[in-house]
Amino acid sequence: MAAKKNRRARAIASGSVIVVAVAFVVSSTWQIAATVFGHPPPPTVVTADEAACSARLRTMETALERGAVAAAPAPDESHALATFDDALAPEWNDQAGAEDLCSSSPRAKEAWAALLRLRRGLEGTARKHAHEIGPLRRDFETRLPRPPP
Repeated sequence: MAAKKNRRARAIASGSVIVVAVAFVVSSTWQIAATVFGHPPPPTVVTADEAACSARLRTMETALERGAVAAAPAPDESHALATFDDALAPEWNDQAGAEDLCSSSPRAKEAWAALLRLRRGLEGTARKHAHEIGPLRRDFETRLPRPPP
């Protein structure tokens, strides 16, 4: 009698676990399908301030790329950073003005913060590149045969 009750309890527990697992799988499948095949979210309306901020940040981003390219052949870290900073002009001369322009909405603030992170990353890349490649470049220059004068 006790063995029958134990089997019955195990069967009920196993059935409960299976019902919960099936419900979880069906729910997850439904959510994934709705996300993948559902309607895209409605486009967000860009305000005039956000459009101005976006245009300004695009020009500043172009200057960052220009700075990264200019800093690549620098012989050491200090020259790389100086070259990088010099190449950011004139777009980055009014950095405070761009920050004020992009403080109108949370999306614009996030874009500004992302641009600053990009700048720090490119500065770090220029510094790292100069640190790693500078000694190799100097070694090459010292070993390069020079024609007689």
